[in-house]
Amino acid sequence: MSLVWTLFAVLMLGAAATDLVSYRIPNLIVVMLAILFGVVLVLHGPSEAWQGHLLTGVLSLIVMIVIYSFGGMGAGDAKLIAATVLWCGVGAVMLLLFWIAVSGLVVAALLVSVRVALDIPQVQRGFGLTTLPRVLRRHEGIPYGIAIASGALIASSSFPNWLWAR
Repeated sequence: MSLVWTLFAVLMLGAAATDLVSYRIPNLIVVMLAILFGVVLVLHGPSEAWQGHLLTGVLSLIVMIVIYSFGGMGAGDAKLIAATVLWCGVGAVMLLLFWIAVSGLVVAALLVSVRVALDIPQVQRGFGLTTLPRVLRRHEGIPYGIAIASGALIASSSFPNWLWAR
């Protein structure tokens, strides 16, 4: 693993963890992902690479803002997807979105299952639970940053090789 991939993974996992706990993805993480991409692009990227990556990043941000405006996802999720698409570029964007969707399905299924099981009073008493964390309460949203991070880490092997230069 390269230092760049490790930093990318730490930022993605940080986004997932904060979304899990607080249902928020800090702008700092999204900005750091974009800055790290820019540094890697300047140091290792082929001269023509910036156009495709920037185009897919900007287009995905526009699409995500539209989805956010209709209540389809949180603002942090929209920004995190756009920053992640910046990394994958045109060549891997469909694979990235596929793995984010699959990860989202898994996260949603697990959370719904746990929420339903924990909604049974006998189960709550058995575990000594008086109040549940927000993420485990029924009728709460799904912290999609977990799926975005998982999908990005799975798909990162398909991102351009120059990103992970040592």
